[in-house]
Amino acid sequence: MRATSTVPAFRAMADLPSAQRRRTAWSAYEADAAEAFSVYFGGWASRAAVQAAADAAPDLLDGLEEREARALSAARAAELVLRDAGLLEAGPDDDLDVVLLVGVGASNGWVAPLHGRPTLFLALELLPPTPYDVVLAVHEAVHLAVERRRPDAPWPDGLVQAVVDEGLATVLSRRLVPGLAESAYLWFDDDHGEWVRACEVAAAGLRLRALTALTDDASADDLFLMGRGGAAPERGGYWLADRVMTQVLSTHGLDDVIGWTHSDATAIVSRALEGPPRVAPT
Repeated sequence: MRATSTVPAFRAMADLPSAQRRRTAWSAYEADAAEAFSVYFGGWASRAAVQAAADAAPDLLDGLEEREARALSAARAAELVLRDAGLLEAGPDDDLDVVLLVGVGASNGWVAPLHGRPTLFLALELLPPTPYDVVLAVHEAVHLAVERRRPDAPWPDGLVQAVVDEGLATVLSRRLVPGLAESAYLWFDDDHGEWVRACEVAAAGLRLRALTALTDDASADDLFLMGRGGAAPERGGYWLADRVMTQVLSTHGLDDVIGWTHSDATAIVSRALEGPPRVAPT
């Protein structure tokens, strides 16, 4: 595993007087890892939150190195379990590239290209407690492994890509880090049991909305983003994707699924959405 951390630069910035932090220090902090922050603000956070994050930076110092150590440990655990599962090959060419970043409180984990390689990012200010930190790292590492192995990556953004990728990451994180409540694999906590039950009640509506999005070539945002759920539970697309890919993996091998073209996936996901989503395994 190759890991980079912004913690030392963040601590140096957070120790400065507040006026200096607001004027110049955050820019200097970003410049220390400019490429990583370019990725971060390119799709995972808004610069509108920078001033508030600079003001609050000292509040994150207590326990920050402990978070950094947990994130590093979680990423190492993810690399090991993905190697054991055959999703990462042995050898340095398939090592995880990891960035441990203190950001503005926007996203907890994501995968994006950095220096030409798919890279796992973990935001320390939003790192969940153990064991959910490991679930998050495994979930995101699955995205990375699939992206490396997919023959026609990257797929176009949209409903099919979201269902397959988020469903695979959820199903496989459940397999690789077993024994937790459903909330752990969908929210990285144990606080969303009622949300899971609400999605079960709303299953038919979620499935219909997904089918409509396929037909209209619509964005998946309404199903997968916070605050976009309408009458259905927000982020209900994650629950639906989990159920759809649980169903798909009962009849298709994992290597076959990862090897799908976007056209293959569109046809198979469409058929799966036409039937009732299966209950996830306990």
